Amino acid sequence: MTQTTIQEQQTVSSERPPTYLNNTYEIISKVGFLIGVNKGIFENENSTLDYNWFLLMEKEKSARIIRNLCALRTQLFRQYKKINPQIFYNMKNLDTLPEYISPELLQELEEDGIEVIHANWQLNQYIVFFSSEIKNRISECRHWFPIWINWDYIRELFIIPKISDNKQLKTIWGYYTNHLDRYPYQMFIQWKAQADGNILLNDEKFVNILYGIHGKIFYDKNKLKDASDYTKANIFSFIEHGENVAIVVDCENADLFKLYSMLSNLEASFIGKVKKIILYDDIHTSSGWKLLNRFVDISVEHKIVARVKDDKSLVDMKLAVGTCREYYQNHIDSFILVSSDSDYWGLITEMPECRFMVMVEYEKSSAAIINAMKEKDISYCYIDDFCSSNLEAIQSEALLMEMRSYFKEHSFSIQEILQTAVNNTRVTMSKQELEEFKKRYLSKIKISIENDIIQVDI
Repeated sequence: MTQTTIQEQQTVSSERPPTYLNNTYEIISKVGFLIGVNKGIFENENSTLDYNWFLLMEKEKSARIIRNLCALRTQLFRQYKKINPQIFYNMKNLDTLPEYISPELLQELEEDGIEVIHANWQLNQYIVFFSSEIKNRISECRHWFPIWINWDYIRELFIIPKISDNKQLKTIWGYYTNHLDRYPYQMFIQWKAQADGNILLNDEKFVNILYGIHGKIFYDKNKLKDASDYTKANIFSFIEHGENVAIVVDCENADLFKLYSMLSNLEASFIGKVKKIILYDDIHTSSGWKLLNRFVDISVEHKIVARVKDDKSLVDMKLAVGTCREYYQNHIDSFILVSSDSDYWGLITEMPECRFMVMVEYEKSSAAIINAMKEKDISYCYIDDFCSSNLEAIQSEALLMEMRSYFKEHSFSIQEILQTAVNNTRVTMSKQELEEFKKRYLSKIKISIENDIIQVDI
């Protein structure tokens, strides 16, 4: 079967072509929900805000409260000139002004335990109250955002400084109402809005503006872009046209986290057609490879390749032989080879009866091997192109796994420490007394971290 080169029009370069990658919309959808963007905008098929995130976040009480408080604050700001005289002169309250204030917002906040209506309150008091509630509660929504984005920058969008100062409040209200078109869907956020258009257009635009406000640059663009539909379509086509498909990974020349990004950014229906992932690993590679089977819904065979000589890895040989065995014994006819090592060119060219697709990394693949794959019509793609914003879970678990291992290897004995204390102090206690001492004084050891140093306190 003829194979199609994924990137026929791409020139070979060490730099990634930026124009064909897809935008991502997760961050802007979460921000849009929390600041109170209308549900109808999420439901609009032409909107960049993802309705799936709306449905997920509205189920959580803390996120729902922030959303409704922000929406209510925005309504008070927008209708300030109309609401204020009604309260001041006509003794109205928020729940008696449905033409200006959404009764649904008030009801949902009451149902979530927020006492909204207060007797004899002026409008500024309400704005201060809602803003204070937002300030006190916004951190409860921190878990919705990945650790790679600066949470403090997000948090500042919701908090009005010196909110109790009427002069400050008037200044903020005036700037907002005079520049409504500069605010995302005209919803209030705390920032000096510039004429940047819709800042919730996509994650890249929003994050760049957010960091720019603080005089910073967000460099990891891979978290804000995903592989093109064209790249994904060619991967799907390769999988679809294979009888039995396997992914074989040279762990010495592949990146675990880039592989996971690729797998998690492809449609599950296609990934489910992959029979298995075979990892050919060496003792000197990332310890994180052992975690992959816990994070993907594909059978993973993890083969640790022992070394005969300490300075010579056999991974490439084992992978080549293993691939041949998979074809002849297990009838795998299509292989997605994840490696930037050009040594596998011999395997690919000597097994024409197999279908191969190669996933390489920009910085590790040479122009020569890319040109060779083009000439032989071998499918390939750059695994770096897939969005890496979803790595927090697997990366965190990899770090925790290593730290648990370290702590296990560097544990200490309370009995030895106690005996040293007895020897140094010349205290005389029976075994029973020492056991009682441990129960009474050492059963609640406290661990703290100060200046990155773990300290134990009793």
